[in-house]
Amino acid sequence: MRRFEPAMFKFLRRFPSKVWLFLGGIFVCAGWFFLSEPSKAPELTVQGKTLLSWVDSLILQEKRAEATQVIHNMGVGAIRPLVGELRSPYPWLTVLNRWLPPHRDGLDYLPASFQDIVERHSRRAEQVVVLMTHAPAHWRDAMVEALIPILSHGHVAERNWALRILITFPTQMADHVAALRACLRQPVRREGDIIMLVNALTLARSMGELAKALEPDVLPWLGHEDRRIRHRAILAAGWLGLNGESCFPKLKPSLEGSPHDRRIALQTLSKIAPPKEECMIYLTEALKDPDEDIRRYGAEGLGNLRESAISHLEALLPLLRDPSMGVRVAAATALGDMGPKAKEALPFLHDAMNNDFSGVGQECRMAIEKIDPTQIGQIIVR
Repeated sequence: MRRFEPAMFKFLRRFPSKVWLFLGGIFVCAGWFFLSEPSKAPELTVQGKTLLSWVDSLILQEKRAEATQVIHNMGVGAIRPLVGELRSPYPWLTVLNRWLPPHRDGLDYLPASFQDIVERHSRRAEQVVVLMTHAPAHWRDAMVEALIPILSHGHVAERNWALRILITFPTQMADHVAALRACLRQPVRREGDIIMLVNALTLARSMGELAKALEPDVLPWLGHEDRRIRHRAILAAGWLGLNGESCFPKLKPSLEGSPHDRRIALQTLSKIAPPKEECMIYLTEALKDPDEDIRRYGAEGLGNLRESAISHLEALLPLLRDPSMGVRVAAATALGDMGPKAKEALPFLHDAMNNDFSGVGQECRMAIEKIDPTQIGQIIVR
């Protein structure tokens, strides 16, 4: 035996330590692959059935109303187990997909038994999303608390499910900002990444002032090649009131793109346009567009620039006779917002006020009052 030992060790020493480290890593991954099991939620039993059995009843379309009522009646104690079902049963599958080309899915390389488990988990997670989006109002704070960690550290599919729930009842919480930042910084390689990013931008859009801290994370997506991401990011920029100086260069390709791209970009530009002549030119050109929404956005944008856009006042005057009532209202409001320097528009506003019986007359009256308050006593609305 002693004569054999030196020969064996000599044989083993032929392999560098890096080789053994690599082989050890393979064994660890293999163990994780075969031994990892889906996390099981704590048992909650009602009428002899566990919480997950009631969820499975929803999947099987069995007594849906009763199952939903039973689960909601379990109270906030059911939230943690339900959120646990949003967690991926095999997180290594997401890691595997990160290494594969975008057109490949790691699930295709696995045995049918694994595919069935993942598919069953997806169906159950979908039912959990439906249950939580229609949950009682007193569940909301506890749901947000349970879902934020998934947004911050979850995989793409997990984040998507969490976002779909949170979008239905957005709350003004600082924790949302950090969690959304993690989502917005996720690289886009697959369809799931795109859906997650769109959902994250939708949630950010509804958070108002609190989400302005996300501006550096939203800006890169304004010019993204995928139309869904680009449009949702542009809308989010407008609703969040991001800095127009920073956004405008990234909006220009959309402002010169397809009609739908222009409509989305002008909707945002009308809210955040900086007082730059180049921006005003885009807004003024929009006043002549055949699309009434684009004309309205152009008028609203010039109005929001107030006195800075006074040089483009004449372009607004024809819109007081526009076929669209919404455009006429926007034009009258914009002229009023330009203030006392817009006195040139007074005769046109008087004419529109006395000849437009669709309700625009009141807007014209308010515009006249903003431009020249002394005329308010002389106004007679017919």
